[in-house]
Amino acid sequence: MSTEHSQALPRSVVLLRLLRRILSVTAVACAAAGMIASADALISGFGDGGDKLSVAADNSTVITGSISSEQGNRGLQVRIEPPEDGLTASDIRVSNSFFPSRMNWSALLYAAPSALGKNFTVTAGSPDTPPHELDVLFVQVLPNATAVRANSSSFLMRIWGWEPLNAAFAALIVAATACLLYFGLIYFGSAWLAKRGFVRVYHTRQEGDDTMLYCIDPQSSLNEAQTYPVLSAAGKLMGTAEVTSRGARYCILKLTAAQARTGCLVALPIEAEAADI
Repeated sequence: MSTEHSQALPRSVVLLRLLRRILSVTAVACAAAGMIASADALISGFGDGGDKLSVAADNSTVITGSISSEQGNRGLQVRIEPPEDGLTASDIRVSNSFFPSRMNWSALLYAAPSALGKNFTVTAGSPDTPPHELDVLFVQVLPNATAVRANSSSFLMRIWGWEPLNAAFAALIVAATACLLYFGLIYFGSAWLAKRGFVRVYHTRQEGDDTMLYCIDPQSSLNEAQTYPVLSAAGKLMGTAEVTSRGARYCILKLTAAQARTGCLVALPIEAEAADI
C-alpha cells in the first residue's frame, strides 16, 4: 500500500503537539540544570567548608546559621573579631527550626569601606556558650561584587553571578511544573484530540512486518467494525489499522505491513467542520 499521501493536520492538533514537545524539552533541560546547580552547591560547600564568606566593601549582606534551642532561649549574641574595625552586625533575629533541638538565626552584616582587605571571624551563640559550640563564620572583605564573584568556589557564581542553591531550586521547580503540565496535557489531551477526530498512539511495538499501536481512548471512539487511517505526527499517511483488543481507556490496533512511531495519530471518522476547530 502506498504511504506517500499526506493531509494537513488541524492547527489545534499541531499546536498541542508543539506544546507537548516544548514542555518535555523544558522539563529535561531544567532537571539537568537543577542537578548541575545542586552538584555545584555541594562541591563549593565542601570546598570552603561552608563557613567562609566573601563580601564587598560598603555593602550589606544577610548571614544565617543554626544554634541549639538551649542557646537560643538564653539569648543570642553575634560577636565580630577584631571588633570596631569596619564590620558590624545588626537586625539579629532568631526563629524556630524544623528540628525541635535547633533554632535558626540571621543577621544583617555591613562592611564599611574601612574594612576593605581585612579578615574577620563572626561567632554566634549565647553569652556562656563554650567556644566549640559556637556557630563560626570567617568573613573576607573584597573591593566590589566582581571580586566577590571571582573569589567564589562556585563556578555558577564566578561565571554568571548565580547562587547555586537558588539556581537549583528554581530549575527543579520549573522542571516539576513542566512535568505536571506535560502529563496533564497527555491525560486531558486524549479526550480533547478525540473530539477533533484523532487518537494519539503513546507506544508502538514491532510484530514482524506489522506494528502494534497502543492508544489512550477514553471516549471508546475506536471499534472493531472498521479500519482507521494512521498518520505520522507530520500528517503523512502510513497505512490503515484495525482494533485487536481494547479496555475501558486503552485500545490496541494492528498497523498492517507498515512501521510507525510513538506519537503518530489514528484518524477517526469526523465531520470536516469539527476537524478544523
